Amino acid sequence: MGSRPASPSIPPSHIVRSRPGPLLTVVATGSTLLAWAFGCGIAFVLARFPSWGMLGFFALGWILLLPLMLGARRIALALDPTEVVGGAARFQAVAIPVLLAFLLPVVATQYVPGIRLSPLEPLPGRPTIAFSAHGLDGNFEIYLYRGDANHIERMTFNPAFDQAPAISPDGNRIAFTSDRSGNEDIYVLSVAAPSSVMQLTADTAHDGSPSWSPDGNRVAFASDRDGDYDIWTMNTDGGNLQDVTQRSHWADGEPAWSPDGTQIAAARARSARSDIWLWPVAGGAPRNLTNGVVGFAAEPFWSSDGRRLALTGWAAGDADVYTMGADGTGLIRLTSERSQDWAAGWFDDDRFVSFVSSRPGFGFNFAYYVPANGGDAVLYIRA
Repeated sequence: MGSRPASPSIPPSHIVRSRPGPLLTVVATGSTLLAWAFGCGIAFVLARFPSWGMLGFFALGWILLLPLMLGARRIALALDPTEVVGGAARFQAVAIPVLLAFLLPVVATQYVPGIRLSPLEPLPGRPTIAFSAHGLDGNFEIYLYRGDANHIERMTFNPAFDQAPAISPDGNRIAFTSDRSGNEDIYVLSVAAPSSVMQLTADTAHDGSPSWSPDGNRVAFASDRDGDYDIWTMNTDGGNLQDVTQRSHWADGEPAWSPDGTQIAAARARSARSDIWLWPVAGGAPRNLTNGVVGFAAEPFWSSDGRRLALTGWAAGDADVYTMGADGTGLIRLTSERSQDWAAGWFDDDRFVSFVSSRPGFGFNFAYYVPANGGDAVLYIRA
């Protein structure tokens, strides 16, 4: 029987090896760029305050994506280490940076502070709270939170700093401070038509911290128009101005009108000390409620029944939230973290107190609430 002929051998120099070429890097780079642009578009839709600062933040992701794009050929070889790199490995080498480029901005809008307002669990009683917040562009805007994640509405769209919002007693208007005229003045907008904004003060002084009277007919605010900061009141059209604290030569600010309309609480500061005082609206001698017991006291806020005040105090070195009786007795310290806690407000029939805190330590301020009689703080907005 004859033997079968031997198969001809092919010299190694003639073997065609299919390996990823430079074209794979070009495809990976172009596809990743398109995916990043599309992801940023989705992120802008999801974001509560889109800005160019967001794009700057997202661009930092290219520091991580660039090695993947330029290393597309190595990725393909790592996925398929054989002599012949298959199409599946090439596809995966492109898909990995593309997927990451798309997910980077989309995920960031959900979890990174300062990009998107991220409400968590609904607040007890579903209260309506006005607040100011800013994105990565640093521009403060006014927002209205209606108790849960699905009901946050941006009220202002202006390159100026819009801050210190106060909701009118009927819930239809928001008074706020803005420097859109070149210096700080008081403005009012309609909740139903936020673009309808009316300027109440037009003085060259600094006017801020508005507070509504309980009947909604007047607004109290702080102003240095007479050389030092006093508490003033005015009608809701800006007329009938009255100086409540009468050139005290102290710095009076952050007024809060009592629910019965008879008194205004405010912070009075001089040097390194500040206390909460009460002024009768009809005239009369003011009363010092804190007398230094919380160090530097500020930001009084009345409970709805008028029996207590929430305030910020610096008695322990950091800013903390306190409550006390309207006569200055019954002081309760609600927060004690090594953080700055401030901007307290009552809600749900005065059973809870909301506040802003720096306690996460991420460089952003988050919103919390705590039972009015003390307890654990609960995070409800990442901003």
